[in-house]
Amino acid sequence: MTRVKKIRGRVISGIGKGRYYVKQRPYFALFKSLLGAEPYLGTLNIYVEDGLLKIDEMPHSFKPNEFGEIKYSLGTLKGLKILILRPIRSIHPENVFEIIAPVKLRDKLRLKDGDEVEFLIQVSD
Repeated sequence: MTRVKKIRGRVISGIGKGRYYVKQRPYFALFKSLLGAEPYLGTLNIYVEDGLLKIDEMPHSFKPNEFGEIKYSLGTLKGLKILILRPIRSIHPENVFEIIAPVKLRDKLRLKDGDEVEFLIQVSD
């Protein structure tokens, strides 16, 4: 069973690998089907205060044969459909999540590092 949760976080820079993974065939196909449009080839990294969003609250997982497993959920940010995900293996702390959308969110919403964002996400009970 899922419910909608409001999350606040801060935009941070990633290490630039999101683009590589988003364009890989199994991930790209999943993201496109979930978003209903081709995903922008990159992610928006969000730092969430400890405890506000946990990996186990993400209701879905996906593990293609040739790549690592991700946990993910659907949500909205400023009226835009988004996908919030967290790779199981990551160099980021557990409270850093990645957002995928059909547009480059930094440009569309004029975001820079340190900006606060609020989004809605479907989480598991």
